[in-house]
Amino acid sequence: MQIKRIAMMVMAGCAMGILSGCGIPEEEHNALVAQMAAERAESEDVLNGKVADLESVVKSEKAKIRTARIELDDASERIKGLQQKSAETSKALATEKSKASKLEDQLASSKSSALAAQDQAVEAENKYSTLDVEHQELKRRFEMFQANMNSLGSASAPASSSSAAPKTAAPKTDSDMAKSLLDEMSTM
Repeated sequence: MQIKRIAMMVMAGCAMGILSGCGIPEEEHNALVAQMAAERAESEDVLNGKVADLESVVKSEKAKIRTARIELDDASERIKGLQQKSAETSKALATEKSKASKLEDQLASSKSSALAAQDQAVEAENKYSTLDVEHQELKRRFEMFQANMNSLGSASAPASSSSAAPKTAAPKTDSDMAKSLLDEMSTM
């Protein structure tokens, strides 16, 4: 039990030392407390300055974010508008391409029609030149026929007065005369 008594005495001594301030004078204690309060106030001022700086940074970043959001919203509206214009332009381009292909088809058919018309014109010119040659030949033969008829008319008067008898009977109508003239011409 003695140990208990010794332990109790040590405890009682510690408690008295604690209660009496452990031998630290009050002025030192107050000086330490004042120094700690000053350091605390200094730290608070530094931290408050940092907090104020950080708050201003946060406010400026929030303002930048608001501005960026507004710009982003404007940009997205412009993008939507441009996408709509692009879709309209694509539709218009598709329409113009279909019109162009229709016009190309019409041009091709017009070209083929023009070529066919040119072929017909060439054929008509050929027919015309053939008919013109035939006409010139008929004109020449008609002039020869007229000349022969005129010579026949002037030759028929002396032939009737001649005493020699012709080998064929004298034609009585104009058509008979033309036939006989043509027969004579073919024998020439």
